[in-house]
Amino acid sequence: MKTLYKIVGLGLSLALNGGTVFADESNSETCAAWLTPTGKTIFEAVAPSVNANTNLKKLMKKTVRPLVMSGKLKRKDAKANALLAGECLLLLKREKQGQSSE
Repeated sequence: MKTLYKIVGLGLSLALNGGTVFADESNSETCAAWLTPTGKTIFEAVAPSVNANTNLKKLMKKTVRPLVMSGKLKRKDAKANALLAGECLLLLKREKQGQSSE
């Protein structure tokens, strides 16, 4: 399980520092539409809790771990999809930040 945390954390670190994979897409829902089914599951599980001040790394750990432990997601699939789902969640967070500043 420590490995899952490291992968999710690494994925989010890259997402936060490396620019978005879908840089030309500013809509988080458009981004999520391109995810694999596992990525969509992660996005849909985490997205309702995202707001302008969310720590995405902590939120993903808190949300994805129970999905893996309950058998809804396979550990290797969660690891493989965390980065791109994190990218879409980062877009969502930025959208919420934009809404809160208006």
